[in-house]
Amino acid sequence: MNVLKFFAQVTGYNITVDPSLSGQVTIINPKPVTIDEAFKVLQSVLFVRGFTAVKTDNTVSIVPMDKGVRGTPSVSTEVDKNGRPVLGTGTQVMTQVIPLENVDAEAIAKELLPLTSVGASMFASPGTNSLIITDMPSVIEKIAKLIGVLDKVNTNSL
Repeated sequence: MNVLKFFAQVTGYNITVDPSLSGQVTIINPKPVTIDEAFKVLQSVLFVRGFTAVKTDNTVSIVPMDKGVRGTPSVSTEVDKNGRPVLGTGTQVMTQVIPLENVDAEAIAKELLPLTSVGASMFASPGTNSLIITDMPSVIEKIAKLIGVLDKVNTNSL
């Protein structure tokens, strides 16, 4: 808890912690970091323990990943000019909607679900043939890259 106390003092954030979080952690950093960088380090430590930090205004809630997935305030439907999802740059759990053109959303959701973090979610929206993924941005990015390859039209079979 000393890491969280220090983080609260430095940032001015109010921090609430799920009672199931326990244990010690040592963070060694050879140089000063920004608050955003410190939050990324905190998220990394929490992630390996199955937790996440959900930040809203000046409050950070430390919760198990499954609760963070259900309570994330961050949702993105943005796509770039090539139709690829535009992901958040942070480390906070987010929800991303990924539209598909050539593959069935329900089938690919079943195939890619094992790639999500423990406690994260991925499901298909059959009416829009889209995937809805709630996870860490780095995991969503990996899945989006795979989808980019899998969702291409196979011109050899035409």
